[in-house]
Amino acid sequence: MKLVLNEQEIIDGICVYISNEEEIYPEDVEVKELSYNKRTGFFAEAKYGLHHKQLVSDDISEGIIQFLEEYHNFNPDVTVVELQFDKKKGFSALVFVNEGEE
Repeated sequence: MKLVLNEQEIIDGICVYISNEEEIYPEDVEVKELSYNKRTGFFAEAKYGLHHKQLVSDDISEGIIQFLEEYHNFNPDVTVVELQFDKKKGFSALVFVNEGEE
């Protein structure tokens, strides 16, 4: 199965990732920046309380997987995320799920 997630769903994944790392609620995380650079890849900066956290592509992808596991019962062992950026369409993520490989 293949899914396409929009920018808000990517942001939700970032919030879940940080909430799991810091043992806070996802609602307490504010994503301040989501950007893409051809040379360095994807980057996000988030704020929670007085703290700031920077995430790179692997962290963002892991956050999406955690989000899908916790909120939609996806199996993280068979879920692969590919982040994408298009100047006209913005940010998205392709998610490939193969439940047959359990």
